[in-house]
This record gives sequence, C-alpha cells and structure tokens, in this order.
Amino acid sequence: MDVENKQVWRYLELARMLLDRRLDFMLTLLGDGPEYGQMLETVNASPKLAKLRADAGGRVSDSVPEFLLNNDVFVLLSDTEGLPLSLIEAMGHGLVPIASDIPSGVAELIQPGRNGFLTPIGDVRAVATVVEDLYKDLVLRASMARQAFDTVSP
Repeated sequence: MDVENKQVWRYLELARMLLDRRLDFMLTLLGDGPEYGQMLETVNASPKLAKLRADAGGRVSDSVPEFLLNNDVFVLLSDTEGLPLSLIEAMGHGLVPIASDIPSGVAELIQPGRNGFLTPIGDVRAVATVVEDLYKDLVLRASMARQAFDTVSP
C-alpha cells in the first residue's frame, strides 16, 4: 500500500467528523500495510474511535465480500488511483461510492448524484457531508445503491 497516495489517516479524520455530527455508524477499514499497526493503536487509544473498529487485518482477501455485505457506503480517499478493484467490488455489492475526484478510472464509474459521489481531493469535510446526507436519506441511499450495482453488474 502506498500510504502517501492512499491517505489512510483521512479515514480517522472522517470518523471523528461523523462522530461530532452524532451519526451512529461502523467504520470498517479493510487492508493492512505499513501504517496498519499504528492506525490500530490510534483507534484503540481513542474512546471515541475504539467502538468503531472492525479488524480485518491479515485476512482481507477472504473476508471482503462479508465486510461489503455489512456496509452501505464505500469511501475512497486516495490522491491517485487507476481503476480500483475495490471500487468495482463495492459497487457490485450495492454500496454507494464516495471517492476523491481524481483523474482516473474512478470518474468513469461514478456518475455524481446518480450512482455515487465525487468530492474534491483531500476535502474530508465534503465527504462527511455526503455520508451524513446518505445517512439521513434512506430513499436516496437505496436508489443510489441500486444504480451503483447496475453500473458494474452485467
């Protein structure tokens, strides 16, 4: 994992913002890499964040479908990507994607406001606003989830 491009610490910043907005949610971090241990320590050390942890380290490839089935939204905060398989898998499981508006294959899949959302690179506050909107509007979330699924399913 290229930690600098993946911007893994933005996910904890996002979680803090969502908690400050009093949203009840589960943060699922899939993957491992050089920052995994330190992120886990940070999450466990924070009373706010500790309740959000879903530990998938070390068994990611086998557990991805299980984790995707238990989530509603997929967030991709990277600064650079090609066409991420993780995005295609998430949409194929009916998760509403929220991704950084990076010049890549991401914009080929996500049609903003129809089957997902694109946010400015590095704008975690914009991501938090979209998550909050989806949290509060079940009809919108269901409609976009269906559109996301239809986009990648034959």
